[in-house]
Amino acid sequence: MTKKTTIKKSIALLICICLLFGVIFSMGYMSAHRHHKCEGTHCPICAQIAVCEKLVQTISSAVTVIVCSFLMLIIWKKS
Repeated sequence: MTKKTTIKKSIALLICICLLFGVIFSMGYMSAHRHHKCEGTHCPICAQIAVCEKLVQTISSAVTVIVCSFLMLIIWKKS
């Protein structure tokens, strides 16, 4: 492997780890503050929960597309 390939793989691994931690901490925050005392329409905790839900939804959608594309590529190459 060349040095450039090693650097690219290291960066890809670092990005995956960051995304994983983002999802884990978002889910932890949502579960910890699920039954908070809501302050009404401008509740900062509800706003943060909405951001966490959007992050988890976006990443899970992206992972689904990537996995489906990868499986289609494997099936296409076997044909």
